[in-house]
Amino acid sequence: DLAVLKRPGAADSAILKRPAAAGVAEDAAEGDVAGGGSADGGDSGGKSAALEARSAVQAVRKQQRLVDMLARGREVLAKKMKANRDATRKAEQELESLKEVARKKSRVLGAAKAAKMRKAMEQKATRARSGSEKAAAVAKAALKRLKSMGGLMSAVRSKKQDAESAYNRAKRNFEDAKKRCKELKAQGEDVPEEGEKDLSAPGAWKPPGVLAAQALKQAKDALAKAKTNFDKVADVAAQKEARHNMIKEKMNEAKRKQQELGEALGAPSAQNVLKRPAGK
Repeated sequence: DLAVLKRPGAADSAILKRPAAAGVAEDAAEGDVAGGGSADGGDSGGKSAALEARSAVQAVRKQQRLVDMLARGREVLAKKMKANRDATRKAEQELESLKEVARKKSRVLGAAKAAKMRKAMEQKATRARSGSEKAAAVAKAALKRLKSMGGLMSAVRSKKQDAESAYNRAKRNFEDAKKRCKELKAQGEDVPEEGEKDLSAPGAWKPPGVLAAQALKQAKDALAKAKTNFDKVADVAAQKEARHNMIKEKMNEAKRKQQELGEALGAPSAQNVLKRPAGK
């Protein structure tokens, strides 16, 4: 830039010098004006040449002043550009210093955040391990109780099934007795109503209607007894089943929790976070 803006010394001296012809013409023009001329034709011709010479010289001087002014402007501009480059260079150096400070502070902050995250993940992993161990213990205890209840539950279920079968047989017998009484009544036999006393001797012959009524009463009593027994056994079985299912669900829930915590401990993301970076 400076090489372009510098004005060659030879150019200044060449421009500032007045051309010899112009000087001669100017001197001649001045001499002609001062002397008044030697003849009429020569007088008018000399005046015209002198005026042209003077005008040319003035144009040269005017242009020279413009060139000088532009040269001075270039010098001022060159100084401003140099000052701008110096200021820019200094600002860039300061910027690099600030960037380095920012990088150092960012590294320190990042290390602090990473340490905090590692600590949090370690605490989380510790809680997960503890929870997994507790869940395993709960599942183990529940499984042990289920095994110990295996024989009891088999007996309870078998007893309930037997009571249910007896109850169903009693219902069928009762329905058959009712049907028999109805058929005998339709045939014209005398079938005593429920609650009617039999006045005949115990060992005496009894008509079919009386026998059917007695069978119906016996079937009804057996049905009531079978139903009471079945309800009692079914209630006990339901309680045992509920208890058994609760322990089983508790075991399954403990297993699910143990599996979830185990997956959390074995997750790649958690392992990556818990690993301490080299050099830290």
